[in-house]
Amino acid sequence: MNNIHAVFTSQEEGFKYKIRPSQKDVNTLDEAKRSVKKCLKENLKAHLEYQGIYRISPKFRIQGSWAYRTCNAPAKQGQEMDIDYGVYLPVSAFNGFDSEVQSDQAKEYFEVIESTLRTLCYEKGWELDNSKSSCVRIKIQDNAHMDIPLYAVPDDMFDTFKEKEEIRYSSESLVMDSINEDWVALSEDFVVYSEESLQDMNIQTIHMAKRDGSWQSSDCEIIRQWFDDRLAQESDKGRQLRNICRYLKAWRDWVFDERGAPSSILLMIIACKHYKYEQYRDDLALLHILKKLAESLNGPVYENIKDHEDEDFNRMKDAERENAKIHADYLYRSFSSSLNSSNKGDVLQSLIRQWGERIPNNPNLIKQDPYSTPSLVQSVITPQTPLRQG
Repeated sequence: MNNIHAVFTSQEEGFKYKIRPSQKDVNTLDEAKRSVKKCLKENLKAHLEYQGIYRISPKFRIQGSWAYRTCNAPAKQGQEMDIDYGVYLPVSAFNGFDSEVQSDQAKEYFEVIESTLRTLCYEKGWELDNSKSSCVRIKIQDNAHMDIPLYAVPDDMFDTFKEKEEIRYSSESLVMDSINEDWVALSEDFVVYSEESLQDMNIQTIHMAKRDGSWQSSDCEIIRQWFDDRLAQESDKGRQLRNICRYLKAWRDWVFDERGAPSSILLMIIACKHYKYEQYRDDLALLHILKKLAESLNGPVYENIKDHEDEDFNRMKDAERENAKIHADYLYRSFSSSLNSSNKGDVLQSLIRQWGERIPNNPNLIKQDPYSTPSLVQSVITPQTPLRQG
């Protein structure tokens, strides 16, 4: 059986390093975040004081894939990284706040934010996009945009928020793995965020402003806490599980059209459901999940997440589920065959078909593992062509 762990994790050319955002992109987005925060903090506070609301200053938090540390660089031309940067105000900033009633307060929230950012966008050469119903969007550069959702937070939860966000790369500490004779990174080896732990935060349901004046309950912090708790259960603090989530997203970005593709949160939940830690073997850990992926994508997906126990996280339509199942089944069979093939060139080409040219085309990264167990499927399969290729 082949050991293709290094194809994904090699320090010099591994796939997980090829798909992470570049240092230049990280610096650009971090600077954009700082500029947006400075602009909004000053002007939104002044706007509230003009209305007679004092001693309230907005707070900000990175959300989504950057908070989960699962953000990938785009797989294809035209795709964009999305940095979610939420703006938070306590409900006391809104007179008579009622999440059940459509009012001018949510509309005004959007108008103030966009009016404030319009000048900043002009100065920075960014593009302000006001077409989104649930957030303000800024096009930062060709391959990245910032979504700014606007939240109203219970006052007691707002008090626990701390602002320590910093997007940066971690420095890595490497040790030699005596079994596989390979260097292993002890750090997160990815973009990290210097923020407070969620352990002591009073996590509650919050509400997101909609452009039409309505309010929508939001689970952004609840999902984040669930994922952090799930990672903490693992002996490696979830580093391998986070890698697997990134591999699944990179596969999705390469194979699927944007519409009808599985969502990132869906892939993350499926990965967490079926994950089994395999020390120094990302390939085997991935195989465990791929075995269940097709079935999962074609049916309802539930998870024991606070206030969402009865929610189906698979929001794809029936035809999209069937298409996703076909792609995932082909991925599983192709990946299983790669673990058993004696031709290293064929192995790499099979991986490249599923993940694109960022897979390192280096046969030396593939090792024979005489101590491995048999593959979960037969090694000889008939290649199948998915109905739709990315």
